[in-house]
Amino acid sequence: MESINVLKLRKSLKMTQLEFCNMFGISQPYLSEIENKKKPITEDLYNNLLSEFGELAINEFIEGINVKNSISDDTETSRLINEIKLLKEELKESYKEIGRLEGENSLLREQLNLGERKNNKSA
Repeated sequence: MESINVLKLRKSLKMTQLEFCNMFGISQPYLSEIENKKKPITEDLYNNLLSEFGELAINEFIEGINVKNSISDDTETSRLINEIKLLKEELKESYKEIGRLEGENSLLREQLNLGERKNNKSA
């Protein structure tokens, strides 16, 4: 597992420690220890960062290796990470809408079934 410069990542996102902690479910003291190199990043947090931002974006913050790719500018990296976050939020909203529509669909089917049962009793 690579060592990620979490402080640089967080600052490029223009996030406070509290915002970062809330996003990844970690405590502020633990984040501070990671940022000050007193504790290593856990595998869970590493995987969550990869999942949230993608390998390409995270590569910019891996320590001890010189990663060269098309995203060499911190501003561009931040822009891409923020774009990924927005897309994930849009996806979550889409899933909520799908759930709402499925619920409406179930209610309509139930009403249709009740109507058919009434018609069958009348006939």
